[in-house]
Amino acid sequence: MTLGENLQRLRRAKGLSQDEVARSLYLSRQSVSKWENDQAEPGVENLKALARLYGVTVDALVGAAEEKPPVPSDGAYLRLLKLRLAALAVVVLCMIVSDKFYLELQVLSGCLSPGAAAMLLGYWVRNKLTYGLLVCGEAFGVLICVAFIASVSMMMLPLALVAGGCWIWRLSQTDIQRLFYKEDEIP
Repeated sequence: MTLGENLQRLRRAKGLSQDEVARSLYLSRQSVSKWENDQAEPGVENLKALARLYGVTVDALVGAAEEKPPVPSDGAYLRLLKLRLAALAVVVLCMIVSDKFYLELQVLSGCLSPGAAAMLLGYWVRNKLTYGLLVCGEAFGVLICVAFIASVSMMMLPLALVAGGCWIWRLSQTDIQRLFYKEDEIP
């Protein structure tokens, strides 16, 4: 990536126009335009001012240092964990309250339990093995659930496959993987 492309990307990421950048640096818009089109290069003082404006280092601004992706927060993982535990709690509550569909609810709680246990473990222990257990536990639960639904009602099978696939797909997203892997290990 050229310096101009990087300047343009950072300016757009901040939601600024060329005029706004020029005004904040006390320059003309044409100067900023020339920098972004690689027709000229900013001086050292302007590079420092641009780095401050965009919230990056001068090295990152000129492309000398690769920007590392930000470390994700636990927010996405906590939302998934709460969703999984809420689903398990609802199923267990239904089993306690109702004697209707007892077998189905038992199977469903059995499907939800391995993934919930792996997610709870993953909240405290973060490494590749725990992530593997999480995905395997969820896949196992989805397979049991799909098999049971197929034995009860073939009409519900496509819905179960789509729901299970979406859940496994969500767990495979990079923001969840980064919670378990070191940055250089992310597949």
